[in-house]
Amino acid sequence: MNKITIALLFVFFYFNILNTNGISIHHDNGGLDVGVEYDGIGVWNNKTAIHIGLVGLVMSDEATLMMTIPNNLVYYDYLQPATAYNYLTKTLTIIGANYISNRYSIFTVDCQTWTLIKTVSVSQYSVLGGIQSLQSDDNSLMGFYTMLPTFYKGYVYKMLLTSEGYAYTVGGTQVTYRGSVFNPDTQIFYYAFQNTSGLYVQTYDINFIMQDEKEFTYVNTNSLYTPVNGPLAMSYDSNSKSIIVGVSVTFMNVASAAMATMDWNNGTFVIPPKLISPPYQNTVSITTIPYTTTAVALHYGDGDWYYLYLWNTQTNYPITNRPYKTPLMAIY
Repeated sequence: MNKITIALLFVFFYFNILNTNGISIHHDNGGLDVGVEYDGIGVWNNKTAIHIGLVGLVMSDEATLMMTIPNNLVYYDYLQPATAYNYLTKTLTIIGANYISNRYSIFTVDCQTWTLIKTVSVSQYSVLGGIQSLQSDDNSLMGFYTMLPTFYKGYVYKMLLTSEGYAYTVGGTQVTYRGSVFNPDTQIFYYAFQNTSGLYVQTYDINFIMQDEKEFTYVNTNSLYTPVNGPLAMSYDSNSKSIIVGVSVTFMNVASAAMATMDWNNGTFVIPPKLISPPYQNTVSITTIPYTTTAVALHYGDGDWYYLYLWNTQTNYPITNRPYKTPLMAIY
């Protein structure tokens, strides 16, 4: 494992938590009560600025803007997610790019005071993504990057970003990145990728030392739909202690989104029969409402339509799928 200094990439990650008495991002009401809203965090683009605000996960039809990061945008590419949220420190990390120069920066936002507390420039030869918060008080992250020079084409590099001022990298492999997620209860980081042999998931500890690797397949309980290879939106559900995965499925060549659960022991993504979206939707981001059995997926549909899809993680039945006016790119 090599230590990369500030000059190579970007780093010095020090997160300053400015206020511990600010807004509660999620209401701890114990259950999904009718008529009770649950506020989450949302990130979206608006012309030439990154917007950050509150998203009513249960009933709202548009987000409430709280702050902006001007002259930058969050780009959607295959190294998703480009954002990470630390529920412990209420800190949001965003990888954005200047909309004129396309130079990347890492932005750190305190979501209690709605202030930008850190901006770190990224090497012009690097593209970062797939970041996950380790849910620690020092705001460490794990993630990935690719290099733009042709010599590095096709390689995906794993990295650990620390608050001490360094990035640690663990080599590179020629694979197609599919998704990543961190389990704070077990302190295990999951990395899904595709190569010429199939779909695989590797597990790592918080020092990026590999623990295990398995080839994965799909268990599809709805015979009308066929799973297809594509990005995997992954999220850890602290309520059910499971990893939720948004996968792509098709019926008569029409794409939909399916909400699967990772079965690590059997090396499968299990798709319940009822948890498939209407046609022409795909999953962008997934979160859950604390202390409930409700999960929320952000779906993007043809024609620039956005939807919030709610379902019960215990019964595996959908609750609602409502249009959303704000063009969200991530929810927490």
